[in-house]
Amino acid sequence: MSLALSTLLFKLESRILHQSFSQDIDCLLADELREIGVDGAIHSRDEICQWLTAKDPQVRWDIRDFRIQVLAEELALTSYWAKQCAPVVSGSAGIMHSSLWVKNAKQEWQMRFHQATKVSPQ
Repeated sequence: MSLALSTLLFKLESRILHQSFSQDIDCLLADELREIGVDGAIHSRDEICQWLTAKDPQVRWDIRDFRIQVLAEELALTSYWAKQCAPVVSGSAGIMHSSLWVKNAKQEWQMRFHQATKVSPQ
């Protein structure tokens, strides 16, 4: 595993979670992006962009156990645990996230798939 790639993908995931939706974020999302949400529903790229546009810009996430697995030269899987920590700390046990990142024709990393799974309380 490349430390540089892990650092880069962590920064990209964090930008999507923490920055306001803009052209800067839009370019990180592949046209084919799909998500399986915490409710089990499949969401399109357009639905994800709508959520990112409407999200509260004050919300911050505690991200832990960030890991990547390089699946091919231009394909990587990220996984991490996240829990809302501001402006209010979430009462949930957190959410496990996983994303598939693919290098596009311009050799830029884009998210092609994302899944969020609620963590059960212990």
